[in-house]
Amino acid sequence: MGETNILGYTIDIEKMKSSTCGTIGFAKKDGIKYFCKRFNNPVEPMNNGALSAKAIEKNKAKFEDFKKRKTRVNNVLREVAGIGGNIVFPIEETVYDHHWMEFSEFIEGALPEESYADVIAELSDDKKLLVLRIAIGALQTIHGQRIVHGDLKLTNIMLVRNAAGNYVSKIIDFDGAFFEDDVPLDSITGTVDYYSPELAYYSMNEDEEWRQQCSEMMTTKSDIFTMGLILHEYLTGG
Repeated sequence: MGETNILGYTIDIEKMKSSTCGTIGFAKKDGIKYFCKRFNNPVEPMNNGALSAKAIEKNKAKFEDFKKRKTRVNNVLREVAGIGGNIVFPIEETVYDHHWMEFSEFIEGALPEESYADVIAELSDDKKLLVLRIAIGALQTIHGQRIVHGDLKLTNIMLVRNAAGNYVSKIIDFDGAFFEDDVPLDSITGTVDYYSPELAYYSMNEDEEWRQQCSEMMTTKSDIFTMGLILHEYLTGG
């Protein structure tokens, strides 16, 4: 298939690797490297005769709801954060081949996920606190817009070594982010080990009517609980 041009980004879709959301890879635009993410679900429905008209309409409504939510979150993140800052947000997004795709800043010096535990264990208390203060400040900015990240975990507080050789933190991966007034009823993205009590409760029943009745519990407080778990990992080693 070779390279494909999407919104001016050049990317080889066949070389993208599997991830929890779908596939991830790297793209280039105007000589600059970017991170690319292609979502597996939901998929923009095709009228290929395999589904009934009713099923197509239902899937279309689901995809449009997802698209609207993602666009709203991304637009606000772009308003409150900037390139090179401590919130890594989608710079551009689009629907390509019936799949949602996002392009974000490529972060130089990012620590490989498998190295987090060992590196954190070697950091001094002062350096740990610096990393955590930066992350908490970024989260406060996000929460100021009433956005719930929904999938905070140790490796979504990205560690990056700066020019001075110190580690700074950046909040990444807004795949499942949502506004407090627009909680997803069909699916919630998260990592079970980092679930807040309310997220665990919300996830135990997939009935949309039931979720609608208890959606008000899904607030930024859920992220604060999870951040507490991350602080515990930093300060105690697990």
